[in-house]
Amino acid sequence: MEKEPYWWMRGPRIHCRKYQDERLHAMYYAYSKTKAQCNFRNEKFELLPEEYFALWNEHWEKRGRKNDSYCMTRLDDTKPWNKENAVVVCRNEQLVKNGMNRAKGK
Repeated sequence: MEKEPYWWMRGPRIHCRKYQDERLHAMYYAYSKTKAQCNFRNEKFELLPEEYFALWNEHWEKRGRKNDSYCMTRLDDTKPWNKENAVVVCRNEQLVKNGMNRAKGK
């Protein structure tokens, strides 16, 4: 039996990804989802993928939705998402900040 051409391959097409490395691919996928969500909320998103990767690099494995996990937030919610305004913080800190903003009516 003759071998099928490589473009008939089934399963993940790793050779077609922008980033071949699994970790970078996962980070780029998260970057794309974050950018799409900001677009949906009509927030300006000025982070480049490399800047996003640099922000998340040391906290990537600790991200999540639990209280002790990490999340990305803005220092000033009126400014766009960029490398000067975006930080990765513990989710507890972000929840406290959001609670204070809601109490002030922001």
